Amino acid sequence: MSRYSYSDRYTVEDSRKISVSDLKRLGFFKGSKWDTVIWKLYEEETARVSIHVDVFNYAKSIRFVYTVTDHSTGEKKDYDYSFPIVTTPCSFGGHRYWIECGLVKDGDYCGNRVSTLYMAPNSHYFGCRKCMDLNYKSQRISYNGSFGYFKKMLDLYEKRDKLKGEIKRTLYNGEFTKKFQKLLELEKMIAGVSKSDLYRMFLK
Repeated sequence: MSRYSYSDRYTVEDSRKISVSDLKRLGFFKGSKWDTVIWKLYEEETARVSIHVDVFNYAKSIRFVYTVTDHSTGEKKDYDYSFPIVTTPCSFGGHRYWIECGLVKDGDYCGNRVSTLYMAPNSHYFGCRKCMDLNYKSQRISYNGSFGYFKKMLDLYEKRDKLKGEIKRTLYNGEFTKKFQKLLELEKMIAGVSKSDLYRMFLK
């Protein structure tokens, strides 16, 4: 029987993301455009960010404007920052857009050219996968672990399913209820690993 271990690093699947392909599909690269991107879970809005993409001027950029609420204190903090947008030529003409990660980590400017930015659950900024210290869901499981991972994930599913049946409302006075916040955390922890996948991987 194979054994698996669990990494507690956040993954790209846990995180909110902004990709060049999504922005292009939404018409952001036709000059200068403002719009709002909204994330939902169970039809309830969990986050939104206003985005301004300007590729009309020489200094191309993407700007993020949003507010983060600390659910434990109710304190709100506004964020407003921009990253450069750069282009590279395509083999058969035209060009491809990239976002330059503008985060500063340990005193060093990142500058990675990426097609997708992420906001990890423990961050209030968008950044590249390296700056967010993210891996992929498939990397969370290794063949050198123990039965503990299998049991832990099943326990999380049981808690998630039980909590779903207990939740009567998701919002109270404009804020997520404590039970719904807990449900969101559980969903993040088990995202990307279904029960069938879990059994298949463990019993392989």
